Parts: sequence; C-alpha cells; structure tokens
Amino acid sequence: FKLKLNEFVVDQKYGDIERVTLNNMTSDYTQSKEVIVYDLLNRHSQLASRCSYARVTLNGEAWGLYANVESADDQWLKRRFDDATGNLWGTTSNAGEFYGPYLDTGWVLKSGDGDRSQLQAVTRALDTFAGDFFGELGPVVDVDQWLDYWAWCAATGNYDGYPFHLNDVLIYADPANEGRFVFAPWGTD
Repeated sequence: FKLKLNEFVVDQKYGDIERVTLNNMTSDYTQSKEVIVYDLLNRHSQLASRCSYARVTLNGEAWGLYANVESADDQWLKRRFDDATGNLWGTTSNAGEFYGPYLDTGWVLKSGDGDRSQLQAVTRALDTFAGDFFGELGPVVDVDQWLDYWAWCAATGNYDGYPFHLNDVLIYADPANEGRFVFAPWGTD
C-alpha cells in the first residue's frame, strides 16, 4: 500500500511525512528480511530508507504485519543530502537500464525537474567504453559509492535490486557531488 497523505488535502502531513509505504512481506516467510536489511544498511551509512513494522487494520479488520518503509520522496532527499534539488529516479518493473529504449521507459522521476541528460550521460559513458570502465564512468557515477552499494546488496542477499535485477533501485544525481549518481536500495524484499 502506498498512501499519499496530501492527495486530497494540500500540504497535509503526519509530522514531516507526506507518504506511507507498507509492504506486505508475502515473499518472506519470516517477515523479517526487509526490516533487518534496511536497518543493517542504515547502520553502515548506505542510502537506505528507514523501516519498521506496522500492524495494519482496515475498518477494524486485521490485515496483518507489514513493513513500514520510508517513502522515497522530497522528504527522503532532504534527510540525506545537503542539496536535495537534484533528480531522484526509480525504476519501473525490470527496466532500469542505461541503454536503448529502456533509458526513456525504465526510469521514473521521483523528485526533481526530470532532465534526462544525466541519465543519457551514463549511457554515453558506457557506450564509449575505451578500456578504463571506472575512470570513464567516474564523472557521471560516484563509482566508490556504487561499488559499496553493490557489495552491500550482495552481502545482504538483496538480489531483487540493482545490479542483479534491474529494478528496485533509486538513483540520485547529487548536485553537491558534481551531479554524479549515487545508488540507494528500494524494495529489499
């Protein structure tokens, strides 16, 4: 469930929260992986959402235990970045690619002005590979942060996200980091 608290009342919030994301955790029989992984990633300075448990009821009927995952939105950016004016992108289904038709259809804007030139710059860096992968990608992607993110995904078994599956990832073009992309997990279920 995704609840947008200001959908019908402008600027309505609960504290500083504008959106609520509740995951039913049906793919995890232990109902613990998502909460544990987000907590572990946060403890190790990854750009992970905060996460806790929520008992969900609707009209008095118990719906069960859900993961209450901090939504990726403007507030998420403000809590993590000195400059929250860059573009935050998320993936659509399995299409978070940096080539071909997926570049235009695989990334959905979460926050920012929607300028796709930074996404296109990653594509150019990959297309013009001349032997120094990290050096050529470095001006458009924070390579050290990306490698750290990738290692944590592998270590926590987060195979539902980038780079293993090309979905469930957030990328932010950080103006305070020369507009280079940094990666954040989304959906560690």
